[in-house]
Amino acid sequence: GFDTKGKWVLSVAVTDGVYEIQGKTSGKLIHAAHTGNGAAAHLWQSAETVHQKMRFELLDDGAYRITMLSGDNRVLTNPNSTVNGTGLQFNDWTGEDHQRWYVVDLGDGFVKLINKYSGLAVDISENGTANGTKIQQWTDAGADAQRFKLIRTKLPYTSIYLNDGTYEIQSKTSGKLIHAANWTNGSAAHLW
Repeated sequence: GFDTKGKWVLSVAVTDGVYEIQGKTSGKLIHAAHTGNGAAAHLWQSAETVHQKMRFELLDDGAYRITMLSGDNRVLTNPNSTVNGTGLQFNDWTGEDHQRWYVVDLGDGFVKLINKYSGLAVDISENGTANGTKIQQWTDAGADAQRFKLIRTKLPYTSIYLNDGTYEIQSKTSGKLIHAANWTNGSAAHLW
């Protein structure tokens, strides 16, 4: 596909699924500050949270929608800017080009993410390694700050959002429920 500057960008085939986006230098992950609209994207150590799980979905134009795996369906967004250093956010999906990303293979298991609207690359500010380092867009320079690994998770591509509450978990095979042997820490879980 073409970005809005008329530059040809070829996305690699990424299997639709849920991934973590890991920076080359730090080994840390792109993380949403919260699950609300407008959440800043920043770098954070692995925390096994929906703030770091991203669903990649191939769109008709060869670009990808990158959605934070939360009940609110917030997508990685360039806030309609073509300026270097603009911080990326997670916002409600509108389908516009500033929410579409090309995934470009760099070899050795690394990719870069190019925004369809701006033609700029996802970039870790100053190639930082500290938790909270800003994720921004920057001119594609082939720098390590713009190199990422997509780590496939074992989570299903689609999931349901459950409101806070109490639920029973039932085995599809046996029909039995997951049960705690007792109420103490470290208690074994088994089917009952």
